[in-house]
Amino acid sequence: MKETPYEHRHKFGIDIPSSIGGLQIDDCVSYIKEGIQRRGYIYCFRQFGCTWFAWIYFDTDTLITEDCIPVEQLKKVRNDALKYATNKLES
Repeated sequence: MKETPYEHRHKFGIDIPSSIGGLQIDDCVSYIKEGIQRRGYIYCFRQFGCTWFAWIYFDTDTLITEDCIPVEQLKKVRNDALKYATNKLES
């Protein structure tokens, strides 16, 4: 049986750390990139030098990452009209 993207993330420890600066994996966030407001979900956190980055995905079925944004540039979306992503491994 093919593993889900959530199982893959957990299997390789990509889900650690699960939160940074009040943001958690699978949180819906907004940010500005190249002058355009975007919205996506946090796939994982990684540190490069002294800066923490969040890898961002848009499709909750594939979890394919499309952006890498410094955590301090992200804003958590509250009362999102879209369905929040949920970590299906924990469900």
